[in-house]
Amino acid sequence: MRQRIHRILVTTCFALIAMQVFNMEHNSAIASECPAALRAAERLVIVTVANEDGPAAIVERFERATPVQPWRAVGALLPAVVGKKGVAWGAGYRELADAGEPLKQEGDLKSPMGIYALGATFGFEAASYPGHMKLEMGRHICVEEPRSQSYGRIVDSSAVEKGIKFDEMAAEKLYRKGVIVDYPADAANKAGSCIFIHVWREPGKGTAGCVALNEGDVGDLQGWASEKPTAIAILTPAAKSRFEGCLP
Repeated sequence: MRQRIHRILVTTCFALIAMQVFNMEHNSAIASECPAALRAAERLVIVTVANEDGPAAIVERFERATPVQPWRAVGALLPAVVGKKGVAWGAGYRELADAGEPLKQEGDLKSPMGIYALGATFGFEAASYPGHMKLEMGRHICVEEPRSQSYGRIVDSSAVEKGIKFDEMAAEKLYRKGVIVDYPADAANKAGSCIFIHVWREPGKGTAGCVALNEGDVGDLQGWASEKPTAIAILTPAAKSRFEGCLP
């Protein structure tokens, strides 16, 4: 009897181990098919946009220990806004657009749909976050002109060609706290530029294409996203289905 019980226990243990290995391999396979920004991410900001034509959005945050572990929700839901005219498929995800769905264009007042890595923080004050950028008047600009070699990047004003359109960051009070979205520069398609998380002008009022929240929430996101590799997903509920198995 004891030997039989022992065999049953051993068999059960091996079955559980095999199942765990299978699940890890399955999750790893799914992860390898997800957008690159998610593969190494241990934290995730999901911006769910209520209507593709409007600015209202909700922010959720998730964490995981490793890229093959399941996501775990953290913190409360945060009210947010996106572009004044809603969202459109952004650089790197244009091929996911169905017929009739908009594609992000420079100056269209829409935020880009897709999944991107979050970059360094910025603001009017110094901070200890890795790579934090203290904005200075006459120095830090974000280039909005597709014909510039610096399109979509924050650079020193001295490095920009004459006659190029740019955003004087230290002159915009909404940039007093923010996080850079690592949005790819697609100059060929004029697919938009200078995408950030920043302070909103007021609740419910959309942006020129960024994601905005109240100042306290932006400050919290700065610290939280700076601690681990973090990605951001900006999507409508319908668009989320195109990333099945990648998002919580």
